[in-house]
Order: sequence, then structure tokens, then C-alpha cells
Amino acid sequence: MTTDLEKVKAAWEIDTRDYEKCFDELMRTQPKQGEKPTKAHQEAVRSFWGITAHMLNQYVRTCAQHNHYLEPMPLVPLSRLALHCEELSNGIVPDSIEKARAPGRPMRWGERSDIARALFFLEAVEAGDLQCDAPVKTVAECFNVTKQTVRNWRGRMDELCKGQPKPHPNVIEEAMRHAGTRYSIIGRGAPSG
Repeated sequence: MTTDLEKVKAAWEIDTRDYEKCFDELMRTQPKQGEKPTKAHQEAVRSFWGITAHMLNQYVRTCAQHNHYLEPMPLVPLSRLALHCEELSNGIVPDSIEKARAPGRPMRWGERSDIARALFFLEAVEAGDLQCDAPVKTVAECFNVTKQTVRNWRGRMDELCKGQPKPHPNVIEEAMRHAGTRYSIIGRGAPSG
């Protein structure tokens, strides 16, 4: 039987390879000096930052939960992050951060985290792990949004849940309701009418 730590170690090897692939794609799509970044490059930049965040979160989580340091240690992501922190401390926004900007009002991390909890709840109901007769309506009411908004989130599940920790199955509904309360107060939730 495979332990949780063995699963994490196996996933870490895949994450390390994915990180290198994302970095290669970032370099491949890099615009020449003076050229505007293409949509493909902007997506590569966001994928790079996404896998970087995922790896750093996984590394810290594994240290905290299993008292184990994953190998290889994520030195490259950490050193790149340190360089960006140094630039930011000097008032310079690194290109790779500037190019990651999405059009419109960006969603803050807390909003994505809250929405991810709603989507994990929907996923658990669909899988039969939780019982709920009207899961979309339940989420819409908890988050104070329309059912169409919840369906739109469902269509963007991969994007919205990327890098978000999945709650333990025993607390998915409670986590969703807590996230809904927070989102309806400080997120984009609007009074229904």
C-alpha cells in the first residue's frame, strides 16, 4: 500500500519535470527586445508562476505535514523568486511579473481560494461523496451570487482551482460554507434580487 508521503514524492518528480517544461515554454515564447509579448507568452508566464506557486506550496506543506524535505529541493524556483523579490524591493517590477497581468480586474488569491472550495464541493457532490439535492443553488446562496455565476466558475474549474489545496473530504461542505460567507462579505458577491 502506498503511503501519502510516497504519493507526494511521486507527484514531486512530476512537478519538477512540469516546472522545467513550463520554463522551456516561457523561454521559447519570449519576445525579442522591443516586441510586445504574444498571448502564448503571457499564458506561458502565468503557467510558469502557477507551477512555481504549486511547487513552493507543496514543498512547505510536505515539510509541515510529514516533517520531510522533498528532493530535489526547489532551488531554481526559490532563487528566481529571490531575484524577483530583490527587484521588487528596489521598486522594479520584473518583466515576468508584468507580463503575467491578465486583462480586467484580477481576482485576488482569497477569491480564488473561496471559489475553489465551492468547486471542490460541487465535484464531491457529482462524485457521490456528498449528498445535496441542489448543489449549484446551495453554492449560489452561500456565496450570494447567481446560479449562472456558479456554472461559469464550474467551466473554469482547472484555472480557478490550480494550486489550491483541496479540503479533506470530511470538511468540504463546511469549508465551502465558510468560504461562501467570507466571499459574500469581501468578494464579488452581490445581493441577489
